[in-house]
Amino acid sequence: ISTHGCVGVHPWVEIDELVLGLTYQGRRGAMALAGDAAALGVEVESREAAVDRVLSKASRETEEAVLEAMRASPSTTRGVAEAIGRAHRALEVAARRAELSGAEARDLKAHVASTARTEFGRRTEAVGLREYEAATGSSVERSNDCLVVWHFPRDQGEVVFPRSLPAEGVRVADVGCDPDRALFRLVGKVDGVAFEPDCRAADPEDWTCRPVVVEVKNRAGGRLKVPPELYDQLQLVVYAFMCACDVGDLVQCRRDPAAGEPVHISRIARADHDHDFRTIVLPRLYRLATAVDALRRDDDRRRAFLASSPPDRWRAAVALCDWLPDPPADYVGAFLEPPPRAAPDDDPPPASPAPSPAPDPPPDRRRPLRSPRRDASEAPD
Repeated sequence: ISTHGCVGVHPWVEIDELVLGLTYQGRRGAMALAGDAAALGVEVESREAAVDRVLSKASRETEEAVLEAMRASPSTTRGVAEAIGRAHRALEVAARRAELSGAEARDLKAHVASTARTEFGRRTEAVGLREYEAATGSSVERSNDCLVVWHFPRDQGEVVFPRSLPAEGVRVADVGCDPDRALFRLVGKVDGVAFEPDCRAADPEDWTCRPVVVEVKNRAGGRLKVPPELYDQLQLVVYAFMCACDVGDLVQCRRDPAAGEPVHISRIARADHDHDFRTIVLPRLYRLATAVDALRRDDDRRRAFLASSPPDRWRAAVALCDWLPDPPADYVGAFLEPPPRAAPDDDPPPASPAPSPAPDPPPDRRRPLRSPRRDASEAPD
């Protein structure tokens, strides 16, 4: 789950999805989700299943255009934009032909664009690291080789900050407090760690090499962001803390030969963000984690939260954590929602209303619910 979403600095995070993902994450969360769905008489549908279901109503041409955009492998940002454009035009035609509703076409368009751009960034990450090496002369010696798990105790005053880079060859590095005492954890794999000369000592005999966290952002939209967005800087700062690095390099790349500067590197010093991390980011993470922990432990409140509409879930999260942004006025959040399932006669009644601030569930609601996303749960980005 994204750290920048949890602390309210990312403009594109859907807060109801974020809190659902936190509430039902992990093995214990999956078991709770299955039990809550059964108790409420609802069905849980994954995002992938929802896409397949909606596409099955469209023409073959529409389905091919959508799948091609999500699975194609263009090498330039222009190619990504062209594939997304073809899929969007096909979905608009499908909506005019009444193959899909307007809401289904709109949600699929957003899903196609997000998937295509994310896949483009994933495929071209290694290219970005090579371009970074060419631009800096530093060798990236470690890339996605270790899953770092930073555990945080229930008492914020006892937070343990990592003091060394995880040892080479370690596949999973547990840092911070004892995992059995943790309230929450941050988990991530850095794109790369480079090493550069550290010449801060007066005597050249004392010069050493220091590690530098490297994070690559392939801009599928083709626009470099200088200075980088706050949420990108926060991601790099979190990685720097996790790996005990003083500095990090945020590498922005674009794959359009006509666009000008192909690579821009922004140096981020951990010390410049240390105060804000300790006084703003950590307290917000603790407040949200404490609220979610209470929700996970209370069956009635958790089921009431799950049964509520996406806008109501979003507003309930804001009531718990007032730094989170309010939902957009037109937000509905029901991604590709299927028609209601007929409730059998022996269906259990809905969960009892939740104590404030969780919203009360509608008394006779029997609607399917999509499962929270988990594809980004291993990184603090």
